Amino acid sequence: MRLKLNGRAVVCLCLMAIAAAAFINATHWPMAARLFPMVVSGPLFFLALAEFAFNVFGGTEKNKAGAGGHKKKDGGTDPEVVRKQTLWIFGWCLFFFIMVLLFGFPITIPLFVFLYLKPYSKEGWGISVTLTIFAGACFYGLFVRLLNVHFEQGLVQQWLRAMGVT
Repeated sequence: MRLKLNGRAVVCLCLMAIAAAAFINATHWPMAARLFPMVVSGPLFFLALAEFAFNVFGGTEKNKAGAGGHKKKDGGTDPEVVRKQTLWIFGWCLFFFIMVLLFGFPITIPLFVFLYLKPYSKEGWGISVTLTIFAGACFYGLFVRLLNVHFEQGLVQQWLRAMGVT
């Protein structure tokens, strides 16, 4: 078995180091302050470790193809497909930012999950609604109930309040 150290593997090593440092540093903080870094850095470390192992020890042909496994006939990746996928990702990020600005985080999280799963990923109603409820409940339970984080209202709620609707 031959090990291959490529750019992706190096990025995974860096992510693992950052996650480990964040986790170790957070152990000395008070509970409310350390919960978020530990909740994020723990899974990040193990996901980066899995990706590192996959990159170094090899994977399937589909994953070796590059962006989304789309190959041209000559074996390379199709730049048009890569460009289209990149624009979609940036579009979703911009859409998320606008939704947070308009509706605030507590409404945006479940709404964004649903809008990603149902129309974009074309998941069924059952899985879309179930994962939306789960994401909303996890977000609300962790940040609002457990950590008592106050989130600002979105512009829509502020406008409705100014008009006397709410």
